[in-house]
Amino acid sequence: MAATEIFVGILILVIVFAILGHMIYELFIKKKLSEDRTIDFFIQQRMEVGKLPKSTAEEDEEAERLLNDVFVFWPVVESTADDDLRAPLKYKQVKKSILLLKRVEDLQPTNELIVDRLNELSGCVNSANKRQFNGSKTLIIVAIIIFTLIFFISGASLSGSNLNSLIFPICSLAVYIMASLTPSFVLNRRIAKGKGKSRNFMTVFIAGLFGMIAAAPTYKTVTKWSDGSTSSDTDHSATWFSLILTFVVLVLVSFFIVVIGLINYVRNYLLYV
Repeated sequence: MAATEIFVGILILVIVFAILGHMIYELFIKKKLSEDRTIDFFIQQRMEVGKLPKSTAEEDEEAERLLNDVFVFWPVVESTADDDLRAPLKYKQVKKSILLLKRVEDLQPTNELIVDRLNELSGCVNSANKRQFNGSKTLIIVAIIIFTLIFFISGASLSGSNLNSLIFPICSLAVYIMASLTPSFVLNRRIAKGKGKSRNFMTVFIAGLFGMIAAAPTYKTVTKWSDGSTSSDTDHSATWFSLILTFVVLVLVSFFIVVIGLINYVRNYLLYV
């Protein structure tokens, strides 16, 4: 049993570090397409590999064909009187666009119009890949409050080995925040489907919990005694029940924020849905 538990523990650590490594690579290490290529840059590259300084007509024709393939592969997101505006809305469209644009770069074109078009489409792909936080800020604030309360209620302090108890909360919040960074092309696809930017489910859920507290009834009982006097008694039990229930649920949600983060990771880094 002990060996099994050790194996499971190691497996979980490997998975967590692999996920963190993947997100760190996507967010901070992965290179974007260049958007500032110049004719002089390509001329220098061509001369370094022994090519003619200027690209040939065949190379320019191939570059134009590839750039057109990139553009027509994207769906129309808006139509104007003069042109159709297109943008990548799926991961396969982004991935294929990057491959085609790199093939254009490998041709090392020196035609000004082609270079400008290459930079323009590369900028569109980079914008589509840019990530925006699409999680619940309310959940993060609640989790910080809950973790802080538990930390000090348990008698811990900001010194010595007690700092080890902060590792789980910090890692959980870090995983949730990074995993909730959604690519712009995913958000744009939702808008194109008419879903727009709706409120995060966890934000709505937490708001509902506090709404339950506010809506909890208070019962007031008035008793009239035989001597003509009256006394009143106020029952706040429903409010207290709602408060306790809300606190328990928020504690559970805070400790499961890492699970919510892993779900967001699958959605935003693997499935792109």
